[in-house]
Amino acid sequence: MALCKFTSESLIDGITPVDNIFINEYLPYAPENAVRVYIFGLYLCSMPLSADNSAESMASILNLPVETVVSSFMFWEEQGIVQIVSKVPLEVKYLSIKSTLAPVKKYKAEKFADFNNQLQQLFPTRMITVNEYNEYYYTMDTCRIEPEAMLMIIQYCVNLKGVDVRYPYILTIAKDWAKDGIRTYSDVEQRLQEHEATSSVIGQILKILGKKSSGTLEEREYYIKWTKSWGFDDAAIMFAAKQLKSKGTIKRLDSALDEYYRMNIFSEQDMDEYAKHRKKMYEIAKNVNKIIGVYYETLDYIVEQYVNVWLQKGWEEDALYTVAQYCFKSNIRTLNGVNNAVTRFTKLGLITTDSINEYLNKLLENDEKIMDVIHASGSNRNVSTLDRELYKTWTSDWGFNQDIITYAASLATDKAQAFGYINRVLSRMHENKIYTLEQAKTFNQTSSGDKKVNSTQKTDFTRTELTPFFGDLENFDDIEV
Repeated sequence: MALCKFTSESLIDGITPVDNIFINEYLPYAPENAVRVYIFGLYLCSMPLSADNSAESMASILNLPVETVVSSFMFWEEQGIVQIVSKVPLEVKYLSIKSTLAPVKKYKAEKFADFNNQLQQLFPTRMITVNEYNEYYYTMDTCRIEPEAMLMIIQYCVNLKGVDVRYPYILTIAKDWAKDGIRTYSDVEQRLQEHEATSSVIGQILKILGKKSSGTLEEREYYIKWTKSWGFDDAAIMFAAKQLKSKGTIKRLDSALDEYYRMNIFSEQDMDEYAKHRKKMYEIAKNVNKIIGVYYETLDYIVEQYVNVWLQKGWEEDALYTVAQYCFKSNIRTLNGVNNAVTRFTKLGLITTDSINEYLNKLLENDEKIMDVIHASGSNRNVSTLDRELYKTWTSDWGFNQDIITYAASLATDKAQAFGYINRVLSRMHENKIYTLEQAKTFNQTSSGDKKVNSTQKTDFTRTELTPFFGDLENFDDIEV
């Protein structure tokens, strides 16, 4: 335990310092979500023992998929300002930004004499610093980018941004292109030709979004990603842009296409159908949350990760509400818990309200019969998983009816392990092929009374009745009925 520590109120009321180098050199050129993750991570660094100090909690608070949190930290690791110690669970160490500005490896300036001269000519209004030269050397070395290719990338960035363009921006572009295998002069030349070829269609897309432009470098990179990496055609991209209406920006369009991509939706027709039932999915998400007693300000993640998957598996809307109600009665108040229940029912082939109610009634009827056996043995305890397993063996495997099982239970009234004793009695009967009550009484030279079983169909279960079926969805074994 720490000798001294802040109260939670002090931490919340305090200040999270952000290095000016980060703001000046990294923030302007980093992806928006990466900046959010980095700054929130800085905040969490002051609370190492907080329950929110995990990838899952960060993703929930920032309303981002966990994968985005991981990829954001991977981006910052590439920039050299964090170190990913472990990916499962995610553990990140924040490094000193000042120490990352100068690469560890030393380079001989004469090796890059021609590169240096041509680079300086691209920036006639200022002198290139030694550190900036080293950053270019380091990137070319680690990313295996040819000097001629790097100069061509720098020239392109200057043409777009002017001579005041900062080198972190240029290096970010170079690293991104290197990931796509663009490392030689001819590779860069081909990529630039692709950019020029996209001007017309990018202009049309931006016009739909309410902008008059032929496309910036970033916007053209987005388009190349959508078409080359994700596989969308121009018609699908423009259709998605039209759906954004007045809220359209290139980043919102990227988010929309990212959602379609992860849901395997690529054509205009599929996008149109998805848009039509999207409202219904949000309504289902809202209602399920309400039933189990939780609230989320945004439902995008829930719709994508849960509701859409449930509907793709053929679940009826009312059946989902039924499962949510049963989970609530069983004190399961999380979406993950509901999803576990849905998954288990799906494996059993139960995706309608009627089939679920019928299955639960059979389970309840089974437990009522087992409870009769427990009472006959002189006990008033609840039904356990082992009881269900033994009862299944006695009925399904050995073929005994309820009367013989109840009779055997009456012989165990003074036994410490009653069900173990019943199992031994029935095992001997099974070996001797005794399957009627009269044979059993003769075999054991004793008698017992019979009890009637109530098998009335139910559709509204209490929490006590549901607990055996929903109480532990992680460990509870499927019960065959």
